[in-house]
Amino acid sequence: MNLRIPQTLLLSAFLLSSSLTTTLWWETPVYAAAQTATDLKDLQAKLEAAIFSKPASFSVTYTGGALSKTSMNAILAAIYEKDDYLLYSTKSYGYTLSPDKDSSTINLTFTYWETEDQSKDVAARVSDILSEIITPDMNDFQKEKAIHDWIISNLAYDTSLVQHSAYAGLFGNRKTVCQGYALLAYRMLSDAGLENKIIEGTAGGQLHTWNLVKLEGNWYHLDTTWDDPVPDTAGRLAYGYYNLTDAQIKSNHTWKKKYPAATVDFNTTLLSKENTDTARADFYQKLQQSLDLDYIKDEYTISTPAQLATKIKETMATNQPSFTARYTGKKSIANDLKSAISSFGNISAYSYSSPDYMRTALATDILLTVNLTYGDSVSAAGITLNNTSLTVNAGSTAPLVATIQPMNVSNKGITWSSSNSAIATVSNKGVVSGKSSGTAIITATTTDGGLTAAAEVNVIQPVTRISLGKTTLNLKVGDPDFTLTPTIAPTNATNKDITWSSSNTSVATVDEDGNVHILASGKAAISAKSQNGKTASVTLSIKP
Repeated sequence: MNLRIPQTLLLSAFLLSSSLTTTLWWETPVYAAAQTATDLKDLQAKLEAAIFSKPASFSVTYTGGALSKTSMNAILAAIYEKDDYLLYSTKSYGYTLSPDKDSSTINLTFTYWETEDQSKDVAARVSDILSEIITPDMNDFQKEKAIHDWIISNLAYDTSLVQHSAYAGLFGNRKTVCQGYALLAYRMLSDAGLENKIIEGTAGGQLHTWNLVKLEGNWYHLDTTWDDPVPDTAGRLAYGYYNLTDAQIKSNHTWKKKYPAATVDFNTTLLSKENTDTARADFYQKLQQSLDLDYIKDEYTISTPAQLATKIKETMATNQPSFTARYTGKKSIANDLKSAISSFGNISAYSYSSPDYMRTALATDILLTVNLTYGDSVSAAGITLNNTSLTVNAGSTAPLVATIQPMNVSNKGITWSSSNSAIATVSNKGVVSGKSSGTAIITATTTDGGLTAAAEVNVIQPVTRISLGKTTLNLKVGDPDFTLTPTIAPTNATNKDITWSSSNTSVATVDEDGNVHILASGKAAISAKSQNGKTASVTLSIKP
């Protein structure tokens, strides 16, 4: 019997059609030596151990009598339900069942979107990323935002619809479809201690996967794919599908399987947290702004063509190039805007964007941004950068954002340059790439007038690994003091400072130079930690 992982695994929200077919075994699969299971519990345990190691094939003989397909399917379903990452990184599986009255032989074959070794690489890379973006003082709300922002800043959607894994999103050209986004979010959130699930359903009428995240007992929908739309734009952070309720996301997402209900409005949660967790009040306030929650208010809402014309007039009066508001007439926006613009003579061109506004759960609401081009040319008067100094790891990137004054300048062209491309380069969109240790000056120059703004970029080589040579040492009380010498990789790391610690200072101590002094019998782990969080340790077993 051949079974397929749900179709959602094979497609994303951007696919136009589905063409799944049943797998046929034209060649006889090669199976590993068969194991034996005496009862259903034993059978499930052996299958689970095998499946989690991601084999190409596996055989087991069940000696508890004839095994039905119903029982076999139930066992496999129970195994895959334990781990969403395993389920959605498996491409397909099939089995043959040969039962008789005394025993049954099961031969299984599997294909994967991601191999076991690739899953291990994902786990290691996620560990490194979390050590960079998560700090000990963060709560779950802050961890989720850091993870969301990292994913949409570093991944791009695979428009070829070939890559479906988290591995593809982390390595190579770092492109994957919705399944890869959801898998990576699941891995990062789980490893950061946040309970979450992967949802399969449809979005925009196409097969899709996204996540459910649990914060302080409440579930929220998180769709990192739809927060990272095509084409990928460096430095763009979107939060349209960040922590939505069932009612809010159902305007364009649907699902059939049963999942935990998401019923608590995240705006209500943030307002409550702002009052109860005052130490982080600034974080909650900024998050509300990022989520465009102000547009729920009446003063940021436009409901009629007349109100739209009034807003355009106000924008022109202050010579602003654009405005954003919640508009409640989604279906008529094109005609309403055209009619309103036609009554003003000094607008030579206009454009607009109108993504769904998800925070009200009303299918008629959009977040309307209108860009206006005036008939009279406006010259550049200045340019600024969001940072005048920046620290970047070698091999990593960081965005610089340039702003030209005034906001409605006619020519918004900018040229980027680096004083030393061997140390740092910069793209035509302001994304800085660290190349080697040192300092470089990144300059943004306006096309209109040649005005400049600069940022000093310090590229550092981070520590990637520490080794103490051995992981265990057998010693005895009275042995002389000795020094542990760490080996740091790479050898050209910028900051090689090490912090030493002992897990049991009554047994052994270590000073700031790695000198170890034995005090008593027992065990103690001596640890070396770099400034960027890489660690190594050796366990001392000390006899009297």
